[in-house]
Amino acid sequence: MRSGELRITLDTNCLIDLEERRTGYDIIANAIAGAVDRGLSIGVLGISASEKRQKNTAPLGPDELQERLDRHGLGSAEILKPLGFWDVTFWNFCVHGSNETINLHEKIADILFGNSPYRHNEPNQSDHYRRKHRNQLCDCQSIWAHVIYDCDVFVTNDKNFLSKAKTLETVGVKKIIRPIDIVSL
Repeated sequence: MRSGELRITLDTNCLIDLEERRTGYDIIANAIAGAVDRGLSIGVLGISASEKRQKNTAPLGPDELQERLDRHGLGSAEILKPLGFWDVTFWNFCVHGSNETINLHEKIADILFGNSPYRHNEPNQSDHYRRKHRNQLCDCQSIWAHVIYDCDVFVTNDKNFLSKAKTLETVGVKKIIRPIDIVSL
């Protein structure tokens, strides 16, 4: 990383916006194209490889994630690997936790989801429960990786992240913005 570079993290939804050409994808694409000229260093979330896009689909996996990053001009972006979680992350594509990093994950979960019944991976639960659990865990790991990798700006359209931006500062998040606000960086 060059001195003075601003490190931004694109959340999983930004990658989906690019892939599906959703409204606003062009802003993200332009930010990627001009990142070096504007002094931006782009990170993407390794947990994106573990997200399930639709009901009854398998997660992308690290290879397919890299293919998608390459396709959208993000092939050289830093991949922020998540903590390893049984039956969620890929063991060759995650980091092992310490007491400190696991505690940070739990603090983030408290902020984002409080006493949600889906916070813990309980055996013999319904598909709905497991999908909600995975989604919440992936959201927590999105913020976790952003903080652990010391990034400056988290870019998302996720209403939960945006509404809790101030509280997330207590765990090390510096700034959360919507993709449309990338142009102001």
